[in-house]
Amino acid sequence: MSEPDAAAQHRLRIHYKRLRYAVETFVPCYGAEFEGLHATLVAFQDTLGTLHDIHVFREMLDSRELLGQARQGGVSRNDLREVDALLGVRAHEAFDRFTALVARNPAGHLLPALVLPLMPPEEPR
Repeated sequence: MSEPDAAAQHRLRIHYKRLRYAVETFVPCYGAEFEGLHATLVAFQDTLGTLHDIHVFREMLDSRELLGQARQGGVSRNDLREVDALLGVRAHEAFDRFTALVARNPAGHLLPALVLPLMPPEEPR
């Protein structure tokens, strides 16, 4: 996923939210593993939520209504550009946190940890 793909990041945040809720529903199946898995899913959802909030706010900075109100309040276009630049830095930092989470929790490890506890135990042969 590329950093500027806000729509994909938002969709992924929604998927992580749903996954987190599903895991919370099946908490008895996870036992001691629940806390770590839950914290990981919350971290993904929160980081992607931060990214989404930043993207929404940056879009708001481009609205004509806001520009007019800003002018009336003594806020210049240059001031808004500075805010946008700071938000760009924050978005990059949040995306770096997201990629670090992905690196620490590759799908090949996370998916079995989420799915295997939900499977019935094997019958002895």
